[in-house]
Amino acid sequence: YGTAFGGDKIADLSKVLIEKGFNYLGKDMLTSGLTGEPLQSYIFFGPIFYQKLKHMVQDKMHARARGPRSVLTRQPTEGRSRDGGLRLGEME
Repeated sequence: YGTAFGGDKIADLSKVLIEKGFNYLGKDMLTSGLTGEPLQSYIFFGPIFYQKLKHMVQDKMHARARGPRSVLTRQPTEGRSRDGGLRLGEME
């Protein structure tokens, strides 16, 4: 069936839905699990593709007390990937 980068035609998917006893548009009435009555709106069923973004705080956090230093300047290495320090009050 469909993927995020390509897939089947809508007509083909509609035929499969009809064969399985569903609405050809992918919309169906659902029954409430609490009251047992039908819900007042159509619900669309279908695959939805999400992609996790790498912009999470947990992935970006970095702290350092002691760590590697540059041989030439004896200052902390630069960058999170090198376990480096963060400069504060840097002049331009």
